[in-house]
Amino acid sequence: PCRSWVGNTAPNGYGDTVASTAFALQVANNLSTTVGQDGTFASGDLLVTQLGVLDAYGQLVENSILDDRKVTVQADVSRSQGGVIGQKVVTSVRGIAAFEQLKLTGVPGNYSMVFSGAGAARQLHPAVIQVIQPSFP
Repeated sequence: PCRSWVGNTAPNGYGDTVASTAFALQVANNLSTTVGQDGTFASGDLLVTQLGVLDAYGQLVENSILDDRKVTVQADVSRSQGGVIGQKVVTSVRGIAAFEQLKLTGVPGNYSMVFSGAGAARQLHPAVIQVIQPSFP
């Protein structure tokens, strides 16, 4: 329906014809959504990750009046035996929420690190990273 519009482009971060406000979080393309499957993750290790704030069309929201600098993202863990310490909450900058001091603590096992957030218009669809903490003999 928008193909007939003329000059309907939003620079730096949106598609050619239409854009929306922040809609979902996604683990950055260069990072894995599973950590520790090689047996190297231990309780208290840093879980450095970046999440992209995407619009409803899957585009990075990096130049929006509403959402490019105002999306707050929170990290939490799915199991009661685990805990999140360090940097639990960040605010996105140009569509990227960067966790650089986040740590997961807990007994050996599998955890889901859930990242949730809210933009100006809505709660965002969350992103999940699976964390595997091996048991050491």
